[in-house]
Amino acid sequence: VLKMLPHRQAGKCASVLLGTAVIALTLSQIHAPAGLAEGGTFGFSLLLYHQFDLSPAVSGFFLDMILLLCAARVFGKAFVFRSLLAVASYAAFYALFDRLPPLLLGLTGAPFAAAVAGGLLLGVGTALVVGTGTACGGDDAAAMVLSHWLNLPLGITYLLPDGIVLLLCTFLLPAQIAVGSLISCLVSSGTVWLLQSALQARLPRPAG
Repeated sequence: VLKMLPHRQAGKCASVLLGTAVIALTLSQIHAPAGLAEGGTFGFSLLLYHQFDLSPAVSGFFLDMILLLCAARVFGKAFVFRSLLAVASYAAFYALFDRLPPLLLGLTGAPFAAAVAGGLLLGVGTALVVGTGTACGGDDAAAMVLSHWLNLPLGITYLLPDGIVLLLCTFLLPAQIAVGSLISCLVSSGTVWLLQSALQARLPRPAG
């Protein structure tokens, strides 16, 4: 499929596939075994479930779709195509890695070590995806739109919504897990910021 695309688009799609593989591996093999929570739409959908008994699958889907549609109006058709590729490939990679036995057993009982390692890998994977002007879900789409509107680095616009959701989740989580999740959020956002600055990643130009 990549050979049928223009060279530049093929390179971006390859970066998206590599990034979603890193994200899926991190969440399935580090965050999930360590019990670390997530920010963004997934964390917010869990809050809705605890407060209003709404299914995270349903609320998360609608939150992601609303945010992706908003971003599509800003960034255009190429954004939509690559984002659909990112969403589909992430789901496929997660299903694959989730079938594997835990690969990093040493991190399972060490939430703070898992938070740092997971945060670094999440930051790298996210930078590979969003550096091509692509969103892997509603979180990425919201961060990209905020970065475009407010002219702020992606690391900052990732940290704001994820940090707020995780702070709200602290009322539902054990203290150690809550702190570990916040550390992972800070590390991943900082990694995205540093990589974006180092590689001078550009957001896609707004449509028309």
